[in-house]
Amino acid sequence: MNWAGKMPEQSHISSNRPLVSVVVPVYNGERFLHAAMRSIFEQDYSPLEVIVVNDGSTDNTAAVVESISNVTHVSLQHCGVSAARNAGLRQAHGDFISFLDADDLWTPQKISLQITYLQDNPHVDCVIGHCRYFKEPGVQIPEWLPPKYFEDICVAYNLGALLARRIVFEKAGMFDPRLWSGEDMDWFMRLPDSGISMVTLPDVLLVRRFHDRNMTYQVRNNRSHLIHIAKASVNRKRENK
Repeated sequence: MNWAGKMPEQSHISSNRPLVSVVVPVYNGERFLHAAMRSIFEQDYSPLEVIVVNDGSTDNTAAVVESISNVTHVSLQHCGVSAARNAGLRQAHGDFISFLDADDLWTPQKISLQITYLQDNPHVDCVIGHCRYFKEPGVQIPEWLPPKYFEDICVAYNLGALLARRIVFEKAGMFDPRLWSGEDMDWFMRLPDSGISMVTLPDVLLVRRFHDRNMTYQVRNNRSHLIHIAKASVNRKRENK
């Protein structure tokens, strides 16, 4: 299911150094955007195509984006993170696609480790890795969240830890614009239904920021989206029998 329409033609850069398109959706992210962008530009891999999608921010996000050179800036009316990701994908020309939320960070070798693995294993469609969390100063940890959440690393079923071949989005589709949260879970659950192969690397590739406005903090308010995602997965499995 292709929610966003046709993606542009891919790049023709040498297969030894393929272009990676990085989509950064942001909504009212002026506090953290510079740090996220720095973690992209400090990658030990190039070439990168960076596409920042401003989802109708009402703070100073637009000015922050405009102050950063070598990025493609896409502006939308506020329509949710799924639509923002799709808008970025429509602009992407890379042979490989990755994402980073504006409040998270990449480790410096994130892209190079993943590119190396995918080039060495052409039968694998996409890779993720591990992540660690850190708490923004002054933010209280909710009672339902175990303290070890910030002490251990964990497998990152998160788009910020993903590197995917372009064909993955042709097979599995893009993001459901009806989902304003949980769109990553919905998309990951579609992968096996679409015959997509995914491998988890042992490396920490993503550093996730925990603050009082991100989706993790508000997870208990997202049950309706989770129910929709679960029902959609069950229906796909029935259709594929």
